[in-house]
Amino acid sequence: AVTGIMAGANISNLLQKPEVNLPVGTFHSVAWSTVGYILLAVVVGASATREELISNYFVMEDMELTVFLVPLGVYCATFSSALASLVGGPQLLMAVSADKL
Repeated sequence: AVTGIMAGANISNLLQKPEVNLPVGTFHSVAWSTVGYILLAVVVGASATREELISNYFVMEDMELTVFLVPLGVYCATFSSALASLVGGPQLLMAVSADKL
């Protein structure tokens, strides 16, 4: 979630009105991430026993319908973070160089 928020800030020079769009976009990304994490906690908490939640660190893998969904999600999130860094880094460097810091 944090990577997505930072990715939006890193490409702020591409926005038409960054002074308006950045705060609104950051608020929305934090709010929707919070909603998503709360829903995930409720669903997992309702689907597993208390003992499973305390003792089994891989309880979500045990709940999934197929063998590959959780690892695939981890790989996709890692790739997305790396791609955001590759796209945002040059944009940030260009903005710093334009300011002649």
